[in-house]
Amino acid sequence: MVYDLGGGTCDVTVLKSSPQAGIQVLATSGDPHLGGEDFDQRIMEHLMKAFSKKNNKDLSSNQQALQKLRIEVEKLKRKLSTVPQAAIKIESLLDGIALSETMTRAQFEKLNGELFKRTLEPVKQVLADAKLTKGDISNVVLTGGSARIPKVQQLLTEFFEGKELVRSINPDEAVAHGAAIHGASFSSQDLRQEISLVDVTPLSLGIQTAGGFMTVVIPRNTALPSENTVVFSTHKDNQERATVKVFQGERAMAKNNHHVGSFEIRGIEPSPRGTPQIAVTFKIDANGLLTVQAVDRATGKSEELTVTDDKGRLGKEQIEEMIKDAEAFAEFDEQDRLRVTARMDLRAFLARLRAAAEASGEEDAIKLQAAAAEGQDWLDSNPDAEADEVNEKREELEAKAPDLTPAHGHGSSGEEGEDQGGAVDMEGHDEL
Repeated sequence: MVYDLGGGTCDVTVLKSSPQAGIQVLATSGDPHLGGEDFDQRIMEHLMKAFSKKNNKDLSSNQQALQKLRIEVEKLKRKLSTVPQAAIKIESLLDGIALSETMTRAQFEKLNGELFKRTLEPVKQVLADAKLTKGDISNVVLTGGSARIPKVQQLLTEFFEGKELVRSINPDEAVAHGAAIHGASFSSQDLRQEISLVDVTPLSLGIQTAGGFMTVVIPRNTALPSENTVVFSTHKDNQERATVKVFQGERAMAKNNHHVGSFEIRGIEPSPRGTPQIAVTFKIDANGLLTVQAVDRATGKSEELTVTDDKGRLGKEQIEEMIKDAEAFAEFDEQDRLRVTARMDLRAFLARLRAAAEASGEEDAIKLQAAAAEGQDWLDSNPDAEADEVNEKREELEAKAPDLTPAHGHGSSGEEGEDQGGAVDMEGHDEL
């Protein structure tokens, strides 16, 4: 595990090294808004209060004074990593008044205790993502200037139940070491044969399918390069084209994820819905270049989309934010998924009612058409109904047509529009 606590971010990566596979990234996680600058800010706020109490002067609106204070606070923080107590003195900080204070390491740790504990969250997350336990980690390597802080090291040691941390890498040189190794992996020198770097996908990649679902084709933390093909179909009879909308993210509904790009495949052979086979292939090379191709197996017609890391894809901080959002909204997303699925189930049932009406005698046809009309009116009048309410209405309509076996699959025409869809979760959301 590489634990990188820098000035502005806390990043944790689990790597597996072997002579056969080289260096493989198993998982990565982090907090883009947690680092040394946040620790500095807690000290600054403490000193500003002390200065105001002593001198009845407010530093917060004087940018020049704040900059002076920020520089000296960073020095103070570094000193407290090596000594138990340090002093800070700034001549003429504001209106000719000097600031002179002493801070102990214990005070510093108390001011930042909550933030220090937060640095363990990415550690827990990356272990969960990699499906590993604490005992599976053979080494914990510290990088980043803020990893020098004794309390941070203590919390890590305790978390790993006394494991000795690897402190041999100079945090100030870690980036240079990494850049050199990465550069060597692309060179023609002999070193390339000795070092192999295997990265992973930071977020799941997939497409939108009927109902607005996000259907995952390549899951998060899949080793690169990677390729996967999933076969989809149409959600309308005689559908001759389909839009493939590519998304990046962990939310259940495509609308809540990042839209990477779209393309349309035309000339699908007219057939009953669910009959055409459209093979969608996601391919990511070792450099992160994403190619998405859709092929109609009946006609051989195909279209594709190519996305580079710098075009359409999310940056590091945005990725971390999306992962946090997915965790925070997990319960909401599940309710949303159930609601949309229930509405699709009901629409599918209404379609079967109408089909049965066409094949029935006049008396039965009138009953079936009336039930279908009632269900459609209810759907139109209750767009925000929860899953339980929708399912209850479907059961009520089923009771009016007891001889019609209901279909509970998610195969209706998407209520959100012709090209709406979601991620491939392989539970029936496989229509474009």
